[in-house]
Amino acid sequence: MKQVPFDRLIQTIKSEKVPFSVVFEITKRCNLRCLHCYLPSDQDQSAEMEIAEIRSLLDDLEKAGCLKLTLTGGEPTLRGDFLEI
Repeated sequence: MKQVPFDRLIQTIKSEKVPFSVVFEITKRCNLRCLHCYLPSDQDQSAEMEIAEIRSLLDDLEKAGCLKLTLTGGEPTLRGDFLEI
């Protein structure tokens, strides 16, 4: 595989408007009560995106060339469909 110089990679990301790094908060629910946390403890599960919406968003990110995706939350593994996501 041919290596691309870092400067060229950065230039391509900028010119093509590639979403280089995306942080996707898939839930605000959490089973911990950390003192430093910014999330209220009474998060409503109904406010979360449906799996079809998430799939569509992830497909769009893939098509756009997203290079790094971070799934976060609250606690993302509290979603029953986390492994599917």
